Amino acid sequence: MKFGITVSTYQTQFGPIIFRDGDLKQNIADIKALGYEGVDLFVDRRTDDELKQFKAMFEDGGVKINTYLAIFLAEMGVKLSEVDTKKRMRDVDLFMKQIDKARLIGANSIALGFIRGGIGENDSYADCEKRLADSLNIVGKHAKENGIVIGIEPINRYELNFLNSVTETVEFVKRYGFECVGILMDTFHMNIEDVSFRESILSAKGLISNVHAPSSHRQATGSGHLDYDEIIGTLMEIGYTGYLTLEAFAKPDANTCAKRSIDFLRAKFDTIEETNRRIK
Repeated sequence: MKFGITVSTYQTQFGPIIFRDGDLKQNIADIKALGYEGVDLFVDRRTDDELKQFKAMFEDGGVKINTYLAIFLAEMGVKLSEVDTKKRMRDVDLFMKQIDKARLIGANSIALGFIRGGIGENDSYADCEKRLADSLNIVGKHAKENGIVIGIEPINRYELNFLNSVTETVEFVKRYGFECVGILMDTFHMNIEDVSFRESILSAKGLISNVHAPSSHRQATGSGHLDYDEIIGTLMEIGYTGYLTLEAFAKPDANTCAKRSIDFLRAKFDTIEETNRRIK
């Protein structure tokens, strides 16, 4: 497994981004010095030339871009489960354009969070699911052509009313058999929605595009009550070799939160690996 962290290309007050002051050059230097290997990159509206410049900055800094997050799409009202077919097709097109940009910047995956949409007042779960599935059948093919994985992030019930748990989302993905659609797992949301970390992780074997790994209260990893022995142990058991990414509130500050998290994760890995060696 590799260590990742969240950073934005712009100054923002959006909550769970560690480096969010927009000083990308300094952020990359700090990320590298702390020992993180990759990032989840939160992007505002940018031209292709600007994205190419960002890509060069990360390459020069020795940090990889794992997941691309075009969160401004939510502000535009994009919903891949939109009821109105004409609007939904417009939103599908907008999302596919961001897949193109994810490829341009060199990302491995693109996140699908709030812009999947939710169940409306006069809507039903089945209808909402079908509309999203129709959209994902289209954008999944486009993602495959671009070498990008779409990571659906299960989000807790207090923020969204659709695809809340990992197990629910895994069942949805497997039911439709989409191309290049996986799961962006987040331990903060899982702590609210999933009955068992172990069983949920096992169910997602082969589908996990990224793992957001904050604490139970969405601060530095290891500062809450989550059982990271179980979480990391199960991820190792299923052969997950992707990123554990710190998406959290940067308390007391970005560098302190980042250092505490990676120190905790490194120590946890060392302990689990040593235990596994002794068992063998």
